[in-house]
Amino acid sequence: MDDIIDHPSTMKAWLYTSTTGGLEKNLHFDSSARTPGPPGQDQLLIKVLSASINPADYKVPELPVASRFFITYPATPGMDFCGQVVTAGPGVTAFQPGQLVYGTTAAPTQFGSLGEYLLCKTENVALLPDGVDPDHAATVGVAAQTAYQSLAPYVSPGDKVLINGGSGGCGIFAIQIAKALGCSVTTTCSTRNVQFCKELGADEVIDYTQADVLGVLRAQGQVYAHVVDHIGSPEELLVRRR
Repeated sequence: MDDIIDHPSTMKAWLYTSTTGGLEKNLHFDSSARTPGPPGQDQLLIKVLSASINPADYKVPELPVASRFFITYPATPGMDFCGQVVTAGPGVTAFQPGQLVYGTTAAPTQFGSLGEYLLCKTENVALLPDGVDPDHAATVGVAAQTAYQSLAPYVSPGDKVLINGGSGGCGIFAIQIAKALGCSVTTTCSTRNVQFCKELGADEVIDYTQADVLGVLRAQGQVYAHVVDHIGSPEELLVRRR
């Protein structure tokens, strides 16, 4: 890879200057938006190759406090990305210009992933492994971290885990992370995603379009060491946790 990557003064980006009535209603495309300045301490300037979208990309900026005090306008939405390091900030030794990386800005910022360039702290970035598609890596940030944080501190090898909603953004990572942590996984999804969830590693899949999830759990009498609910189901579901 080349050590020197172009850093123009303008870029293509989606921008918003208000969230009144909803962020998406205030978005506009700008082909000459300002690019971020040089990276600060422990930051990277990254050229975005691929980006993914999360509900938090609009929900957080729409919070009154966030929109008033934490985001500088005009701003570009998007947190998750895969890209190429343009410049490393002072004190950064783990990353070099030209390297492919993926990660998340961790919070909405002025320069998000729906622009050609962004700034990101090194603690939220990892090197892209060989053979991994940048489009796939761009989906990891928020969803995978959320899944990991909902599981890793609470489970042990051999635990039975119930993941309600296994085929969504967080669910697909939660199944794989739980299995990597040595857990037995039961999950729920619709008919078309049953095989998909099994391929991700789920030991048991309950098709909620064919059976009542709570009824199945009651009949089996199963009690789980940990329950992760991505759907927002009745509290009775959480009673299945021992």
